[in-house]
Parts: sequence; C-alpha cells; structure tokens
Amino acid sequence: MAKPRPKYLKTKYPKLLEEILSRDGNRAEFCSTTKISNDIFDQWRAEFEEFNGAYLRGREAGLSVFMAKVQNAAWEPTAKVNNSLIHLLAYNKYGIQSEKSVNKENKDNEINDIAKELKTISQKLPV
Repeated sequence: MAKPRPKYLKTKYPKLLEEILSRDGNRAEFCSTTKISNDIFDQWRAEFEEFNGAYLRGREAGLSVFMAKVQNAAWEPTAKVNNSLIHLLAYNKYGIQSEKSVNKENKDNEINDIAKELKTISQKLPV
C-alpha cells in the first residue's frame, strides 16, 4: 500500500519550495525554513510528484533570475571590473602589456573592438 501523502506536501511545501527557488534561493534555505534534513528533501523529491515538480519549476525560474543578474553585471560593470577586464582582454588578444606601449588612438580602437566583442558574447548568453 502506498504511503499517504501529508497534506502539506500537496499544497504548502511545494508552493514554498517553488517560491524560494524562483527568487534565486536554494534547497538549504528551504530545508532550514521547514526544519527538514537534506535526506528528507531527497526522499520527498523521489516519492512525491508535486514536490519534485515544484523543485524543477522553481529551479528553472531561479536560474533565469541568476542569469539576469549576470547579464546586468556584464552590461553595467563597475569601473574597476571594467578596466581590469579590458586590460586582461587587451593583453590576451592584442599582446598589450602596458598602457605605455600604445598610443591614444590605437588604444581607443582596441578598447572599442573589445567592447564590441564583449557585447557579442553577452548577447549569446541565455536569458
């Protein structure tokens, strides 16, 4: 005979799990909130379709939130990150070792090339 499903596994916990995961939370946060162990979490995923479905939907939504954060960071990096990234790419792609080795016009052209390349790469990222 199949185990009876506790009421909270049909309604309350799947909704809570999906909500936590969809805002870029994780299973540890859910386990802490509901005071269950990781083993019980895995057992519920294996045994209860509603719970596993909520996990999969929440995880997919959370991944979308995470990817949006990554894309925003790529489009609006801080000056320090942006400059470091430009120097790294300039060194790797163009062999520029220091700012003294390039005149202003060449440097601007190379930075524009790098910016275009970064934009192309970020557009290929899944949203």
